[in-house]
Amino acid sequence: MPRTFSFEPDDHATRIAAETAVFGKPLENQEDYGNLVGDIADDATVRVIFNHFFVKKSGTVPITLSARSSTHSTVVRLDKDMFDYSDCTVADKGKGIGRKIFRLLAETARRLGFKEIRAEGRERVSEKEPCWGHITYPGYGFDQPIPAEIAAELPEELKHVIGVMDLCADPNGLEFWEKKGETLKHMKFNLEADSPSWQRFEKGSIRKRAVDGTEAAPAKDSKPDS
Repeated sequence: MPRTFSFEPDDHATRIAAETAVFGKPLENQEDYGNLVGDIADDATVRVIFNHFFVKKSGTVPITLSARSSTHSTVVRLDKDMFDYSDCTVADKGKGIGRKIFRLLAETARRLGFKEIRAEGRERVSEKEPCWGHITYPGYGFDQPIPAEIAAELPEELKHVIGVMDLCADPNGLEFWEKKGETLKHMKFNLEADSPSWQRFEKGSIRKRAVDGTEAAPAKDSKPDS
């Protein structure tokens, strides 16, 4: 089954205005909406929602993409100079699918002019439901300064480390972060060619053992108003 697209509202003027606000001009190929959600199977159902409310912004964003495919479901929110990778739930974890999804959407985002991708790396969804985004994302190349209260607990040999990406790239640092890590709300992936983010991504997984959910981005709810 090929990709399908729906536009909400299905109004040409609204679409042109939203795309111009985000991309600087109308999007030339609607297939890029599928690429921006990482549709590696080419079978996603993609909802393109214009001017939808985004809680983290406390206002609307011009374009919200909510997609479901045979490989994953995800939500992406787009504004001028803002690419928010809100959540991604992979259907078949532990096979590297999450990295293939992210590569497609990241390369497309860079081609369309975005400089970075933002994400929230959650440590858990709820009190009883762990989530591995705070460990998965550093392995993808997302970075954020180590929270001060956690940095204060770093062992002496790791005191020089500033960001969670470098911390998790060190075996001792990863072990420390697995025990002490917490939700990171302001993670960023630098899309510039050969950036530290891309270099980290190309090195592959930071983890030698499989963990349930390591292919999934932080949130499980793929509803656009989550």
